[in-house]
Amino acid sequence: MISVKSARLIRQKLVNQKSYIDELGPYVALEYTDYQRRPGYNRIVERLVQIIVESAIDINEKLIEAMNEPPPASARESFGAMSRLGVLDDGVASAFQAYVGLRNRIVHAYEKLDNHIVYFNAKRLLDDAERYVMAVQRFVDQNQQETGESE
Repeated sequence: MISVKSARLIRQKLVNQKSYIDELGPYVALEYTDYQRRPGYNRIVERLVQIIVESAIDINEKLIEAMNEPPPASARESFGAMSRLGVLDDGVASAFQAYVGLRNRIVHAYEKLDNHIVYFNAKRLLDDAERYVMAVQRFVDQNQQETGESE
């Protein structure tokens, strides 16, 4: 069971996550050709993708800890753990494991990023991140302690 305090923290992080998702939406709602013509949009989208993925990793760690599970060995593994706990379905967990790789390329500048790849991954991330938020919220609601802790 998740303590009231942990549930409150996770819910606040989900609110923040939703705001990042909402912020990303208008940038990838444009057709790719329009997106390309807007100076700076690629950097904005890269940063929002990074924030959304890092926020999900942070939420994973808080929820896994709240469930008294051992900490995951890596960011990718945190999504596997969320799947094993029954929080995320395998599709969302797997998608986010791939987004961790994109996030790493953005943050560490391993290579010149292809704007086309970032743009289309960001479009997919919107739906996957919405599914992530709903799944985590549902799990927290179902597993929050009812009593024994004051708010």
